[in-house]
Amino acid sequence: ALNQALAEGCQAIARRSAEIIQENYQESLNLAREVYSSKSPDQSASKQAQYAKSSIENAMASAKEILDLTSKTQVE
Repeated sequence: ALNQALAEGCQAIARRSAEIIQENYQESLNLAREVYSSKSPDQSASKQAQYAKSSIENAMASAKEILDLTSKTQVE
C-alpha cells in the first residue's frame, strides 16, 4: 500500500509537471506571435514586460503546487 501510494504520488507530480511545461510552452508561442505582430516597438516591449510578470507569477504558483503535491506524497 505504501509503495502504491508513493508511485501514485510520483505519477501525479510527473503528470502535473508535464502539464505545466506544456502550458509554459504554449504561453511562449503566444507571446512570440504577439510580439512579432506588434505594430510598434513600444507595444512589443509592453507585451514582453507583461509576459515576464505573468511568467514569474506562474512559476511561483507552479512551484508551490508541485511542492504541495510532493508534501502530500510524503505524508501518505
